[in-house]
Amino acid sequence: MESEIQLEKRVQEISDFLIQIESLKEELANKISELNRNIEEKETLLSQVKDLELELNSIRTEKLEVEEQLKQKNDEVSESLSKIETLKEELEKVTTEQQKTLEENESLVLQVNNLNVELNTLSNQKHELEEQLRSKSEELIQLQEEKAELQDKSSEVERALTEKENELSTLCKKSEDAESEASARIIALTADIEKLKEELAGKTVEGERLLEEKESLAAQVKDLQLELETLRHEKDELEVQISSKVNEGNQLREEKSALESKISELESTVTERGDEVVAFQKKLEDVQNEASTEIAELQKQVGSLQQQLELLHSEKSELEMQIERSKLESAERLSLAENNNTELVNKIIEQERKLKEQEDAFVKLCDEHKQLELQFQNSEENLKSSERKIEEITQFQNEIDAKNQEVSKLEEEIEELKRELEMKVEEISTLVENVRNTEVKLRLTNQKLRVTEQLLSEKDESHLKKEEKLNEEHKLLEDRVATLSGIIEAYKEAQAKTITEITEKVNDTLTGVDAFSMKFEEDYGHLESRVYETVNELKQLNDEKHQESMLKARISELESILHKDEDEKKSLIQSMQQRDEKMGELERRMKEKDVGLVNLIEEKREAIRQLCILIEYHRNRYDDLKDMVEKTRGARRQIAA
Repeated sequence: MESEIQLEKRVQEISDFLIQIESLKEELANKISELNRNIEEKETLLSQVKDLELELNSIRTEKLEVEEQLKQKNDEVSESLSKIETLKEELEKVTTEQQKTLEENESLVLQVNNLNVELNTLSNQKHELEEQLRSKSEELIQLQEEKAELQDKSSEVERALTEKENELSTLCKKSEDAESEASARIIALTADIEKLKEELAGKTVEGERLLEEKESLAAQVKDLQLELETLRHEKDELEVQISSKVNEGNQLREEKSALESKISELESTVTERGDEVVAFQKKLEDVQNEASTEIAELQKQVGSLQQQLELLHSEKSELEMQIERSKLESAERLSLAENNNTELVNKIIEQERKLKEQEDAFVKLCDEHKQLELQFQNSEENLKSSERKIEEITQFQNEIDAKNQEVSKLEEEIEELKRELEMKVEEISTLVENVRNTEVKLRLTNQKLRVTEQLLSEKDESHLKKEEKLNEEHKLLEDRVATLSGIIEAYKEAQAKTITEITEKVNDTLTGVDAFSMKFEEDYGHLESRVYETVNELKQLNDEKHQESMLKARISELESILHKDEDEKKSLIQSMQQRDEKMGELERRMKEKDVGLVNLIEEKREAIRQLCILIEYHRNRYDDLKDMVEKTRGARRQIAA
C-alpha cells in the first residue's frame, strides 16, 4: 500500500510538473506578446518621425513667407537709402549754390563795404545763430560721447566678429578715400574763397536770402539730427533685443545640452537593461536545456526499470513452467498413489521442497521490488531537483518581468524628454521668428537664407532617401515576424499534442505498474490463479513495450523539434537586436536634425552680426555727413569773419 501511495504521489508530482511546463509556455507566449508590443511602440516612434517631418515642411513654408517679408523689407530699406541719396544730392546742390553765392558775394565786396551797418546787424544775427549752432554742436558732442559709449559696447560685440574684419577694413578704406576726396574739395573751395574774399560785395536782398537759406539749412540739419536720434534709439532697442535673444539662445543651448545628457544617460541605462534581459533569456534557455537533459535521464531510468521488469517477467515465466511441470508430475504420481503411498509421500516432500524454492524465489522478487522502490526514490529526488529548477525559472521570469517594467518606465521617461525637446524646439522656432522680424530692415540676409535653403534641400533629400530605406526594412521585418509567429503557433500546437500523448502514456504505464504491484501482493497460496494472471500481464507488458518503443520514437522527434525551435528563438533574438540597432540609427538621425537646427541658429546669429556691421556702416556714413555739414559751417564762419 505504501508503494501505491508513493506511486500516486509521483503521478501527482509529474502532473504538477506538466502544469508548470504549461505555465512556462504561457509565459513564453506573454514574452512574445511583449515583443509584439515593443514592435508596435517602434511603429509609433516611426509615426512620430513622420509627424516631425510634417512639422519641418510647415516650418519651411513659414520660412518662405518670412523670406517674402524680408524681400519686402529690403525693398523698403532700399527705398529709404534712395531717399538718403536724394537728400545727399540736394545737399550737394545746396553746397554748389552756396559756392555760387560766395562767388557773387566776392564780386560784390565793394558794395558790402558801403553797407557795413546793415552787415553789422546781420553779423549780430549771425552771432546769435552761431551761438545756437554752438549749443547744437554741444548737443552733438554729447551725442558723440553717447555714441562713443555705444561704440565701446559694440566693440565688445565686434570682438566676436573677427570673421568680418576684412569687410570692415575695405569699408574703412572706402570711407577714408571719400574723406580724402572731400577734404581735397574743401581745400580747393577754401582756396577759391580766399581768392574771392578781395572781390566780396553783396546786396542786402541777397544777404537776407542767404540768411533765409541758412535758416532753412539749419532746419534741415535739425531734421537730420532728429532722424539720427530716432535711428540711434532704434539701434539701441535692436541691440537690447539682440542681447536678450542671445542670452535666451545660450539658455536654450544649456537646457538642450542638459536634456541631451539626460537622454544619453537614459539610453545607456536602456542598453544595460537590454543586456540584462538578454542574459536572463540565456539563463532561461540554459535552465530549459538542463530540464530537458534531466527529463532525458529520467526517461533512461524508466527504460532501465522497464528492462528490470522484463527480467522479472522472464523469471515468472520460468516459475510458471516449473509449476506446470510439477502439476504434470503430481498427476502422474496421483495415478500411481494407490499402489505406492511411499512414493506419494516422497513426492509431497519434493513438492514442499519446490514450494520452499518458490518461496525463496518470491523473497528474491521482494528484494528486487525494494530495489525498484529505491530507484523510484532516486527518481523522486531527481524530480524534486527539477522542480527546484522550475522554481528558479519562475524566479528568473519574475525578475525579467520587473526588468521589463523598469524598461517601460525608462521608455516613458524618454517620451517625456522628447516632448520637452519638442516644446523647446517650438520655443526656438518662436525666437527665430522674432529674430527674423528684427532682421527685416537690413541687408545680406538673402545670401545666408539661400545657403540655408540649399542645405535644407540637401538634408531633405537625404532624409527622404533614409525614410524610404527604413520603410522597406520595416516591411521586411513585419513579414519576418508574421512568418515566425505562424511557426511558433504551429510549434505550440504540436508541443501541446505531444505533451498530452506523453502524459496519457505515462499514466497508462503507471496504472500498469500499480496493477502489477497489487497483483503481486495478493494471495500467495493461490499460485495457479496467479499463473494465469501473470500470463495476461505478460501480454499487457508486451503491448506496453511496443507502446514504449513508439514513445521513444516520438520523444526523439520532439527533441528534434525542440532543437529547431531553439534555432528559431536564436533567429528571433538576432532580429530583435537588428531592430534595436535600427532604433539607435533613428535616434542618431534625430540628433543630426538637432545639430542642423543648431547650425541654422548659428547662421542666423552670423546674419545678425553682419546686420550690426551694416548698422555701424550707416552710422559712420551719417557721421561723415555731419562732418561735411560742420566743415561747410566752418567755411561759412571763415567767410563771415
